[in-house]
Amino acid sequence: MVLAAEHPQKLRTLSLVLAAPLTISKSLGTAWNCGFGSLEEALEKLGPVEWARQTSASTRFPPGTDPALIEWYAAKMT
Repeated sequence: MVLAAEHPQKLRTLSLVLAAPLTISKSLGTAWNCGFGSLEEALEKLGPVEWARQTSASTRFPPGTDPALIEWYAAKMT
């Protein structure tokens, strides 16, 4: 995914199945870190549900997404 994002001219096609785009860009990586030094530290300190809750609005869903959908998604992280 990183290769496709950073060097699209090197690929003709790309097929992904259930692939989470972890830190494709520095800004996304920063958002997914939730202010911690790394994604791993954020997950350890927050736990997967709170991490999903905090990152969903800025990385997974468009602005204006129903908060109930974000909460439903976060709850699925258990």
